Formats: sequence, structure tokens, C-alpha cells
Amino acid sequence: MKQNISFALKLSKKSLALELLIAIQLSVVFALLVIMICAIEDRTVYYSIYEDAFSQDGAIIMPNVAGSNLVYMDDIYECFDKATNVTGEGCTLINYDEDPDKAYLLDIYTDRAPDTGGTLAVYSEEEFDEIPPYLIEGDLPKSDSEYLECLACDTFGYEVGEIVEASEYSTGNSVKIKICGILQDDQMMFNGGNGANYIYNGDFRDLYYYLNGGLRTSMYFLTSKENLESFGIEPQVNWFNHFVVNYEEGAYTSEELQNLSAEYGFTLISTTESYYEESNLYVRQEMYTLLPIAISILIITIFTAIITTVISTMKNLRNYAVLYLCGASWKNCGVINFINYVLISIVTLIIDTVFFIVGQETFLTDTVIRVNTEIVLICTTVLVVFLLLSLVVPLIVTSGKQPRDVLKTEFRN
Repeated sequence: MKQNISFALKLSKKSLALELLIAIQLSVVFALLVIMICAIEDRTVYYSIYEDAFSQDGAIIMPNVAGSNLVYMDDIYECFDKATNVTGEGCTLINYDEDPDKAYLLDIYTDRAPDTGGTLAVYSEEEFDEIPPYLIEGDLPKSDSEYLECLACDTFGYEVGEIVEASEYSTGNSVKIKICGILQDDQMMFNGGNGANYIYNGDFRDLYYYLNGGLRTSMYFLTSKENLESFGIEPQVNWFNHFVVNYEEGAYTSEELQNLSAEYGFTLISTTESYYEESNLYVRQEMYTLLPIAISILIITIFTAIITTVISTMKNLRNYAVLYLCGASWKNCGVINFINYVLISIVTLIIDTVFFIVGQETFLTDTVIRVNTEIVLICTTVLVVFLLLSLVVPLIVTSGKQPRDVLKTEFRN
């Protein structure tokens, strides 16, 4: 094996320019693959949270803002006594002393002054795992015995590590908030925002709040549900939150739902059937556009692997023939080519790693491009296939060739 590695390094030195071009070509293909996977995930991951709920009988509701009938999650279950599941999260409002240095710049069009309060939205630990929010800097909230760790909306001047003295709106209980990260603008948040900023499309996007700090006059914080409850604060459902209420087929008639809406003061937005159809239609439309591009990139990757391997093998065919006459076999030559391509793959990984690390801090900051474990596994699988092709293709190219014939041809050339 050491001898094979030594031969592979020598061949790499002789074909350094070609192999560097192959590495650059592969790095471009893998970068495009990562970008396409991220684009597809961005269009499906938000729907995945609601897909199961939409596929069952149910209704989408929004409790009356600041209403007294539906305040907590238990109230929804009390209202819908036949409910089998409720999907959604509450939030709470907080008050804090206004710091002039942190005051929001007045909007020259609306001339609205900043509020000395804000929304404290929550995600469960599962939701943080499934739809982690995009951050400009910092980390996701962790449990802290002294402070309530929160992510803060951008444009309000808060910095990571800063402490905010606040009190919960409904109970007046004081709480110290520690800023653990800054949220990136222009992303969808799982409930809890401002009703004026919701965009209604008739599909799953309606149940998300589109965060844009430039449209807010009050602060937006995000923490984990578990952390908030550890401070004795229960999230409320009556602050512009949307919920999917599932129940058995035929449990409620349309008239009964309307009566419940009038009695408990919630807005009956639609049925799950309608949202299920529209959401699937939206996702399919996006996939029809993106999937052909993704498949094309995979095909290009395979052809790149085959063509570059054939070119490399043919270029080194004379060297393989000499090694064959010196006691090696075509199989040994295939192993040497495989080692050679392992080296090329390492260079490819270095190029892409540098590209995405630099990109996350600069030109990819405001995009949906995020390299996660799933993407790494997909790229690793593609890379393994590429390496296997680099091992098999040379054996196919050299099959039926005699070393002396190769050397005669090389001598005539």
C-alpha cells in the first residue's frame, strides 16, 4: 500500500495542473449541489411541521387578540372538547425600560415611536431542531438558572451577551433576559409576531410570521418553551398566534364551528382540507422547478467523474504499462488511480469548505444556504460514488490492453 501511495504522489506531481482543474471542477459541482439541496429544503421544511396536521380533519383558527376566552393552550382544548391534537405555539408580551441608545429609528413614513415592550415568542426543543432560525451571530438559547436566554430581532441595537431587565405583561413577574444571538431578517418564524405583518396565501405560509425588523416598532425575542416555563411563565395563545385544531371526521359541523367561533371569540380562518391542497400545490410547483435542476447537477456529477477518470487514466496509461511490466497488475494500477482521486477529493473538500466558511460570513449571509449534517451525508454519498467510479473505470479502460501495445503506441507518438 505504501508503494502504491508513493506512485500515486509521483503521478500527481506530473499531472498537477490537470488534477487541480479536476478538483476545481468537482468543487463547483458540489457547491451547486449544496445550494440546490438548501433551496429544496427551504421550500419543504416549513411545510413538514404542519403536513401531518393538514392531512387530518380540522380547522385553522386565530384566538381573539388580547381576548379573555382563549388565553392558554388548555383553553383551546376546553373549547374544542373533541380535539385530538392542536399544532402551534403561544407567546407572551413583555415590558422593559426603554433605553434611548436602543430605541428603534422612527419610520419616516409612519412616524411611529418605539414601544417599551415586545413579543417573546417560543419554540419547543423539537421545533428548534426541525426549523432552526437563521442567526446573524450567537447561538440558540440554552438553559441558564439566572437568565432567560433569548434570540433578539436585528435593527434594535442589542448585542450578544447583553442583559435586558423586563417584566411579563400579564403577571408582572420580572425576568432577566440574556441575549444569546441575533436573528436574521427576512425569515419565517413559527407563530408569534404582529398581525399587520402576516401575509395570507391560503397555504402553510399563513401560519408563519415573516420577520422583518424594519417593519416592527416593538422588540421581538425568541426563546425555548421549556426555558420560559422554567421561569414560571406560560405562553399565551391570544397574541396573533395561529393554530391547527384536529378532530375526528365529522366531529364538528360547519355550523358548530361558527357557533364556537362566536362563543369563544376566535377567527375561523379555514379548514385543513383547503390548506392541505393549497400547500401541496405550492410545494409541487416549487419542486417542478427545482428537482430537474437538482437531477441535472447529479447527472453532471456522474459524467464528470467518468470523463475525468477516463482522461486521467488515458494520460497515465504509459506509466501504468511500465508499472505492469515491472510486476504490477492492472488492478494495482486501478488502486493507484483510486488513491490519486482520493487526493483530488481532499483538495475538493478543502476548496468547498473554504468557500462555505467564507460565504457564511459574507456573500451567503442573507441566503438560505446552510450546511447541515443531512447535506454533508448527501455530499459524502456522492463523493463515495465518485471514488468508486475512479476505481472501476480504469479497469474498464485498460481491459484487453497489453502493456507492450501501449508502449509501442507511445513510442510511435
